[in-house]
Amino acid sequence: MINCMIFVVMPPKTRENLEESNSIDCQEGAQEYFDKAFILSLKKKKEKAKSPDVREEYPKEGPLPGGPTTDGRDSVLRWYYEHVSFFVWLGKERGVLKTHQHAMKMLAWVVEGKCTTFWQKVALDDIKQLTGLPIRGKALVGKVNIKKVDVKQLLVQGLSPAITEAEIDEELDDCGSAGKVVSLGWLRSKLAGKENSKDSEIIDNCVRGYLLYLLGCVLFPNKSGDKIYVAYIKFLLNLEKVKDYAWGMSGGAYLYKQLSLASQHNHWLWYDLNIFRHGYMSIFLASGHPYNSENTIDMPRMKRWLVGTSTGDIMTRLVSVREELDEVEGRDVTWDPYRDVRASFSFDEVSFFNGCLCCLNDLAAYHPDRVLHQFGRVQGIPLEPLIPELDTSTPHNYKIIYPNIQGHQWSQWFNHVLNETMRGTTVVDSSDCDPKYIEWYYSVSHPRVQDMCLS
Repeated sequence: MINCMIFVVMPPKTRENLEESNSIDCQEGAQEYFDKAFILSLKKKKEKAKSPDVREEYPKEGPLPGGPTTDGRDSVLRWYYEHVSFFVWLGKERGVLKTHQHAMKMLAWVVEGKCTTFWQKVALDDIKQLTGLPIRGKALVGKVNIKKVDVKQLLVQGLSPAITEAEIDEELDDCGSAGKVVSLGWLRSKLAGKENSKDSEIIDNCVRGYLLYLLGCVLFPNKSGDKIYVAYIKFLLNLEKVKDYAWGMSGGAYLYKQLSLASQHNHWLWYDLNIFRHGYMSIFLASGHPYNSENTIDMPRMKRWLVGTSTGDIMTRLVSVREELDEVEGRDVTWDPYRDVRASFSFDEVSFFNGCLCCLNDLAAYHPDRVLHQFGRVQGIPLEPLIPELDTSTPHNYKIIYPNIQGHQWSQWFNHVLNETMRGTTVVDSSDCDPKYIEWYYSVSHPRVQDMCLS
C-alpha cells in the first residue's frame, strides 16, 4: 500500500533537498529576526489605525495614482484601495511580511516509498511540470467546517485501530477550533513507526495519517503552524482512489487564496507554500547571476542560475528588487520555461481550462488567456474576468466568492477550455503580443511597482 504515495512530497535526497530549498528562510538567526520584525510591524499597524486613512485622499471613482484608469478598476483591479501595491505606490510600507512554512516538519517523519518532488508556480501547466501532482481528476469538493461528530467519524474510519477512539476524542478536545483540526505532531507521535506492522489495516491507517501529515506540511499549510483540517482525510479513505483526485489543481486554488490574502495591505502573514516558491524567481533572476553548470533537466528551472542569499537590511533589498522589476522588459522574461524541454514535459490540454478552480468550499478564478505567453502563444486582449464579490457573511475574514458560478465547473472542464481562437497563435519571439495589447494593459493595470517621484 505504500506505493500509493507516488504523488506525495519527499525528494530522493530528502534531508539535503529540503535544507537547500529552505535555506533562504532557515539561515541562523533569521527566524528570530522575522519574529521581532513581525511584532514591530503589529505595533506599527496599531499606530497607523489611529492615524487618518490615506485612501480618503483619493476619489472612489476615476483614475488611480499610477493606474489603472476608470475602466481598469471596474474590470480587473477591483478593490484596489485594499491592495498592498496601492500603499507601496504611496510610500506607505506595511512592514515585513511574516512567513509561515512547515516543510521542515517533513524531516521529523520519513516513510520510505515511491515519491516525487513538489516545486513551483501558478499556471496548471507549471503545477503539473514542477510538482508531479495530477491536474486532471476529481476536484476536492466539500466543506472545511464540519460538525465535530462527523470529524470524529472520519478520523475513526481513517486512522483506527492504529489510533483509538479515546485518543481521537482527547485530541479533538485539545485542539479546539470546534473540533475541525488535528495536530501534525499528534499524527506523527501516534503513527510513526507503526507502518512496519504486520496488520494491513494498521498499515493503511499509517498511510492515511502520513498523507494527511504531508498535506498539512506542504500543500495546505495554515497559520496555526501545526494543524490540518480533518476534512481532507475523506479524500484519503480509499487509498486505491487517492490518485484519482486533481491534487495539483486544488493546490493551485489554495495558493491563489493565500496570494489573495497576502496582497491585502492589512495582512501580515504569508503561508509559504514552499512547493511553489521557486517558479516566480525564475522570471527575473537570470540577469546578473552565473549559470549553474551542475543544472540537470529534473531540477526546478530556477536552478539554472546560482543565486546567493541576500544580506543587509531586508527593506533596502526589497526596494532594490522592486526597482529591478520596474526595469524588466518583455524580452528579459523567461515566459515559457519549458519551451526547450517539452519532449520531457508535455503540455496538457486541461491547462487551457478557463473558470474556477476549487479546494473544498473555496473557489479561485483561473484565466489562462491572461498569460498566453507562458504557453508559447501570442498574448492578446483577454476576455472579461469572472466578477468576484466579498463574502459579507464573515466580516472578520477576507473571503472571495463567485455567486454566479453554479456548482463546480471542474467536473466538466472540457466544456470550459479556451477555443482555438482564444489561445492565440504560436509566438516567433517569446514576448510577441497583439498590437493593441500594451495599450489595453496600461489602461487596466498598475504597470510600475514604485512611484519614481518618491524614490
